[in-house]
Amino acid sequence: MCFTALRADFEAAPGAWVRVDSEKYAHPVDAAIGAEFRSRANCEEAMRVLLSAVLQPSHFFPLVPLAWALRAAGHEVRVAHQPRLTPFVQAAGLTSVVVGSDTQIDATLRRQAQASQTAGPRPGTGATRPSPAENAFHIRAALSLFADAAGRMADDLIEFGRHWKPDLIVFEWQCYGAHLAAEVLGIPSVRHQFSGPDFEVGIPGWRDMETESLRPLYSKHGLDEVRPDGLLTIDPCPPSLQFDLPATRTYLPMRYVPFNGSGQVQEWMFRRSGKPRIALTVGSSYLWMMGNLSPVRMFIDVLAELDVEIVAAVPQGGTHLVGEVGPDVRVAENVPLELFLPSCDLIIHHGGTGTVGTALTSGIPQIISPPSAMGDPPFHNAERIVAAGAGVQVDVHHDAPEQLRDAVRKVLETPSFLDGARGLVEENRARPLPAELVSRLEDLAGRNRD
Repeated sequence: MCFTALRADFEAAPGAWVRVDSEKYAHPVDAAIGAEFRSRANCEEAMRVLLSAVLQPSHFFPLVPLAWALRAAGHEVRVAHQPRLTPFVQAAGLTSVVVGSDTQIDATLRRQAQASQTAGPRPGTGATRPSPAENAFHIRAALSLFADAAGRMADDLIEFGRHWKPDLIVFEWQCYGAHLAAEVLGIPSVRHQFSGPDFEVGIPGWRDMETESLRPLYSKHGLDEVRPDGLLTIDPCPPSLQFDLPATRTYLPMRYVPFNGSGQVQEWMFRRSGKPRIALTVGSSYLWMMGNLSPVRMFIDVLAELDVEIVAAVPQGGTHLVGEVGPDVRVAENVPLELFLPSCDLIIHHGGTGTVGTALTSGIPQIISPPSAMGDPPFHNAERIVAAGAGVQVDVHHDAPEQLRDAVRKVLETPSFLDGARGLVEENRARPLPAELVSRLEDLAGRNRD
């Protein structure tokens, strides 16, 4: 793809698209505001920041609050991504740069994931958490997808970087192609975590498997070392959920601000039936990876005996996979969790990082049933929520249905779970807002210019 014409526009009139003429303002306060805008639009002061994400909307959404903060501070922002993410980037009000082609999940990988999900507990353990060997399989499978995405994106990212000349590249932590482009171009880069812990440092063997997966691509571009660290890592994970972090990597704490996509407030979100309201979800990646939403259907069937109201959140195209539901069940397709979770008393989910983070900011208890097909991360998330007193962990796939119903009764009837959930809200609120990180990123870009 060619970005020459785009670059020519910027070179012809640098900053003109945001220039403000203060003489048009009649009031002196307005004039001062106009002067400030003009100052921020000056190309010697405003940064060009390229953000990048891969594969799924859940990988892009955590970047949005920081992108908005950068734009509000007067900086130019572009988001580079695979084609599939185009509508999500544009719906967030950000400028989209399509690079490479979409990664397709391999049919063999999907069959293996489905088999691991339905295989049942290993003999003698009574547990479904993956063994070290099984976990290594899941990590390698995931890394193969991210390495594939990096290979598809790298050349276009490098080409666009040469034309647009960003001062800084911010990449979600599994967008390895953006880190590679930053290294090739000599541009400072920042690694952005999701709302969960840094699994790269917390799960044994992850770094070695990451290096193994990425070395061919990095070598192809003349890079001897595979260390996708960036100059620092933005960490939106509250300390209660985080691993012990190494001193060898610089972390910049940030408050997690949920963004689950654009949506519309609907009347049902604030009108309650009087019954406890329970949210159900397996996130947005499960359908893409597994090809089904069977856990959601299972949750609905198991909870049918309880006198509760259920809101089942499913991704685009997921309603028909859930099937027919009763009058106390609402299937909310493609509805952002952040819009309705505050109206709920409890959420039951799979332990995905984005879901955990959004539930955490909503201040409601969580019941987590991690699927073994997604490896160790959901189990870690569940354990940390339990340790914080904000929820319980169950195994819906292999425990008796009554155990989930008992867990729901226990959480709804025990005030301490709500107290634990509110404690996590306060822990998150104590961290710096995305806007407070902008000056640190300006410093990084400024050192690069000097």
